[in-house]
Amino acid sequence: MRVYTVLMAAFLGMGSMAAAQTDTLPKTGRKSCSCAFSSINQGGVMQGEAGAYFQFQTINGLRYKSWFAGLGVGLDLYPVDGLPVFLDLRKYILDRQYSPFVYADVGIHFADKNNEETMWQRIEYSNGLYYDVGVGVKIGFMKKAGLLLSGGYSFKKYERKESYRQLDCNFFPCNAGSQRYRYSLSRLSLKLGVQF
Repeated sequence: MRVYTVLMAAFLGMGSMAAAQTDTLPKTGRKSCSCAFSSINQGGVMQGEAGAYFQFQTINGLRYKSWFAGLGVGLDLYPVDGLPVFLDLRKYILDRQYSPFVYADVGIHFADKNNEETMWQRIEYSNGLYYDVGVGVKIGFMKKAGLLLSGGYSFKKYERKESYRQLDCNFFPCNAGSQRYRYSLSRLSLKLGVQF
């Protein structure tokens, strides 16, 4: 019992001594992330085998030092209207107002809004892969804002299915036949935009 009392007193004594000590190290402020919200809005043209078509994109994300990552959505009219939804990653080579950069976008091209149905035919579009890679230059006009000029290679993929109705059929899906067309479209892309 005596050993138990001595151990208990020693334990309580050490606890009170530890509580009585003060922190002698200087308190440093916790460093915060140097991240900042950034928005890129750009429009331009795409040129490919089917001709020249308009495009528009808006990308919102975070800028960290010379890196930017964000989610984007666009309007892609080449040659079937679509809405690409993608992840954008870009690296500014210099940490200055005028800086070259490289970028890569990858996502899904939504083409199914173009589906059509007539009395004799049904046309269905499937969604597919979308990506865009390239280089550009940022010309700063404020501390973190700038004008962007970029050029690159863009790719989208989709499928078109045409189904034909039999003459004695009143409702789909009694098909007389169907055909599938798979499209893989490569384009050159030129964009002009602003980043805030």
